[in-house]
Order: sequence, then structure tokens, then C-alpha cells
Amino acid sequence: MLAACRSGASFYEKADFMPMPSARPRIGTNAHPAKGKFLVASPAMKDPRFAGTVILLIDYGVRGALGLVVNRPSDIDLSEAFADEKRFKRGDGKLFLGGPVETERVFVLIRSPGGVAGSMPVFKDVYVSESEAALQAAAAGGLEYRVFAGYAGWAPLQLEREIDAGAWEVTDGDADEIFSEKPVARPLK
Repeated sequence: MLAACRSGASFYEKADFMPMPSARPRIGTNAHPAKGKFLVASPAMKDPRFAGTVILLIDYGVRGALGLVVNRPSDIDLSEAFADEKRFKRGDGKLFLGGPVETERVFVLIRSPGGVAGSMPVFKDVYVSESEAALQAAAAGGLEYRVFAGYAGWAPLQLEREIDAGAWEVTDGDADEIFSEKPVARPLK
């Protein structure tokens, strides 16, 4: 090997490396979790809180992952959930159950071509916020929005272990599905 390096050839050109084993393939069509991806609960999902769910990842990184269940509307009208604020009238929509963690915490997903002040992009024309001002702007501006109570969260590497165990399928997020009149769990496309 040293002779090859002295002859001018790079170490990497001449080295006889054993190839790294490929990572175990993950299920799904786009297997790597990331902000803006859907997690679709597979039939192998054992946790009843997540059976049949579709979750939009709104944050993903070395500190873990955070997502909102986008297909679990509650029976509570927004006008009831925010009765003290008189912001919503009957028929403005339902409160969605975003997940089992911190259900008193409210998130809003907004569909807007240019974003809304106080919101952060998730993907394409979809933004997330916990700001009351962003929710008011979305409602006043005639934008599509959904309000969620709580979220789903994972510690570092926890989500990857669940994906490897077959509990989740990962696919691209889809704004039409998030804001559909009848959000349902669905198989991957």
C-alpha cells in the first residue's frame, strides 16, 4: 500500500477497502424521516394511540422529532374550543388531536403561498405556528388552516428505531391530504 502511495497514486485509489455493509433498507417509498414527511402507521403499529394515524413531521433533527397527527379530528368545534376568544363561529372547523403529548399546547398548520408572520415553513406551501397572531391572520385572510391540540414526539433515534421495527412508513407530505375535508389513514401511493 505504501508503495502505491509513493508512486503518486492516491491512497484511496489504490486501497483495497472492504465495502461498508448497506444499511438495512427501511420500509416506505421515501424511507428517511425529515421535516415535511408523513409517517403512516403500518399494520405492525402496536401502540393504540397511533394505530391508523398519519403524522406530519414538523421538526426533525439530532434532538429528536415532533409531528402532528393530521387525520384525527375531534368532535369539538373550534368555536367551542376557543369560546372565550369569540374568534370562531360554529362551522369554522373542528379541533384536531395532534398527538398525546402536551394536549393543552395548540399548533396551527396553514396553507399559504407566501407564509404567514409568526409561522415556520414545513414544506412547499405549508407552515406551522403556535402564534395566536398567525392563527388570526390565517382565519382573517381566508387561508386554509387546521388547529391541533397536542403533538407526537420522539427522543433522538427513537423514531428511527420505530421505523426499522416496521411501525411507520415514511412518504412525502401532501398539502391536499392535510387539508382534505375527510382526512383518513391511507396506504402509501
